[in-house]
Amino acid sequence: MGVVCSMIRVVPRSGQEEHTLRAMRSFADSVKAQPGCAAAEILREAAAPGALVYLETWLDELHLEQHVTSRDYDLLLGLVESSAEQPGVEFRFVAETRGLAWVEQLRIREQRRSDETRADAGFVDPPDAPVRARPELAIAPKPGRRT
Repeated sequence: MGVVCSMIRVVPRSGQEEHTLRAMRSFADSVKAQPGCAAAEILREAAAPGALVYLETWLDELHLEQHVTSRDYDLLLGLVESSAEQPGVEFRFVAETRGLAWVEQLRIREQRRSDETRADAGFVDPPDAPVRARPELAIAPKPGRRT
């Protein structure tokens, strides 16, 4: 099994915003040090002022299971239970990850479709038109950078 991402959304009760944020920060800091944890972060939701979104990324399901069943996780569950609105709790099991090479493939494919559509419609660029970028140069990785 691959990477697992958890997302927890809570809305602190009135007057508890700073307490909830401090507790989440402390929790996130301790989680980041655990084996198998790739990331832990807190975001403020733009669409709902006051809502906090806590994200964790785990390298595998086993490490996440150990974390969720630990006594430390009780703190996070307490924050979930104290949410002023219905909390959101999701675990996303990532089956596949793609990088910049995938973006390049999509852009090349779309450029070819666009060129074919133009040709089918009878469009021809005038001789003095600026040169369009070649599809294979849609994204050029920086030297030494993996895609």
